[in-house]
Amino acid sequence: MATISDVAKKAKVSVATVSRVLNSSEIVSKEKRELVQKAIHELQYTPTTYSHKQKELGNKAILVICSTVIDPIITGIQDAAEAAGYSVILSYVGSRQKNVASSSILQNDLIDGVIFANLFFFNDELMEISKQFPTVQCGEYFPIPNTFFVATQDENSAFQMVSYLLNSGRKRIGLISLADLDNASHHFADARENGYFRALKAFNISYDQELIQRGDLSNEFGAEAALRFLQLKEPPDAIFSIQDTPAIGCLKALQSSGIKIPEDICVAGFDNTDLSEICTPSLTTVAQPYYEMGKESVRTLLSVINNEISLGRHILLDAELIIRDSTIKMHTADQ
Repeated sequence: MATISDVAKKAKVSVATVSRVLNSSEIVSKEKRELVQKAIHELQYTPTTYSHKQKELGNKAILVICSTVIDPIITGIQDAAEAAGYSVILSYVGSRQKNVASSSILQNDLIDGVIFANLFFFNDELMEISKQFPTVQCGEYFPIPNTFFVATQDENSAFQMVSYLLNSGRKRIGLISLADLDNASHHFADARENGYFRALKAFNISYDQELIQRGDLSNEFGAEAALRFLQLKEPPDAIFSIQDTPAIGCLKALQSSGIKIPEDICVAGFDNTDLSEICTPSLTTVAQPYYEMGKESVRTLLSVINNEISLGRHILLDAELIIRDSTIKMHTADQ
């Protein structure tokens, strides 16, 4: 039995275009409409009863594809979608090998739009989905043509955090960041690294390659990075990690090595995870506006679905520095 994707492929148009033809939308050109109708006839395609029933009932749905489930983001998506009369279908993709596009949800015209929420890898399949459906990226970014993207001001937030450490009198700021991984997202890491470098430049601090450790951002890697920093002839007096998890591993390894925190070395992270508040000492970090990111992703997606906007745009929301016990303001340094 032919699917809507088969029709789109044969007509050489997107699934969204086929859907518009099936729903008698006026925004499809005559040429594309004829191509779709010809493909439907040749393939003897018949929309599923369930799909028709959904449309008859006025049911609308947004598919959220994610590789990391962040509850406030999902809640923000659900609240905004529900307020607009849309249901939300969540698809967790924990591996880049998992097939997404073969899902009957995507094949049978049940989805009005898609949100990629915190996807850390990308492939041709996801690119095809973005061509077929109105799509918004939330949290993480891949270079999709004419993309719509909602995230935190990662670079500015990192700049503010490192500036805070430098203003506290620290001079040698270690950085824990992400190593290059094939087909994985580097956007958040690159942006936060850029904030680190901007702050050093603003304070006339020379860049030192020895003060940068890149890895998989696990707790274990954070501990390894801490031990490598301590082996330096001149160890850092503060460490900024682009995520909380390695920051906490770093913090614990420093303590086990007899380092006093924050007196000897300050430690700061990013993301304001639950563990950042309950570890000892509690971790200075950056709180992202997760709930608002979810809501804004839906608002943007609905604008695309309703043809209110057509040009890609990036929406970056402000974050908040959360100062806790792992840092201490010793004195204000001259900039």
